[in-house]
This record gives sequence, structure tokens and C-alpha cells, in this order.
Amino acid sequence: MNGKHLFGSRGQFIAFVDRWNVYAANGSYIGFLREDRVHRPDGYYLATVVNDRLVREPAPPKHRVDHRPLPPHAAASVPVDPFGRAPIVLPPGFSDVRL
Repeated sequence: MNGKHLFGSRGQFIAFVDRWNVYAANGSYIGFLREDRVHRPDGYYLATVVNDRLVREPAPPKHRVDHRPLPPHAAASVPVDPFGRAPIVLPPGFSDVRL
């Protein structure tokens, strides 16, 4: 996944992906992407990417991911604000992520 914008359920721009690194909308590093799940730098689950939305699963995994990548050595370039998306109804049990 390269250069993907991520939104909350209300359509607000909250994060973006640069290769496997995930950053908050302000450019701060929040974790890494493994398949469709975002994990914090310590390896614990943070959120799941569903299409272009960043949401939290109802029963997130409790284990840490092995083989965590090194944090980025340089700050990411914050992309242009994509003007948001239309609100969606969250899948049953899912919730918004607080960054």
C-alpha cells in the first residue's frame, strides 16, 4: 500500500500510509501496516484498514506482532488534505480510532 489516505467513519482525514509506515494526519508516526492491520511501534494492535477507513475491531488481537520493522529514520511528507469522504455506518461492533 503506497500513499493511501485513511479516514474515520465520519469521513474526516485521520491518517495516511507511506509504504508500510502509518502516520497521523499531522505527520507523526503511529505504527506499521501488516496485511490490513495497523500495529503500534511496540507491535500491539491499533486499528484495521477497511477500504479507506481506519477502524478498531470489536475483539482485537492481544498478541504482539513478531518481526517489527524499524521506525522510519526520517519524517514523512504530509500529503495534501484530501477533503474528506462521506460518512459511513461502521460494521457491527467496530469503533472509530482515537489517535
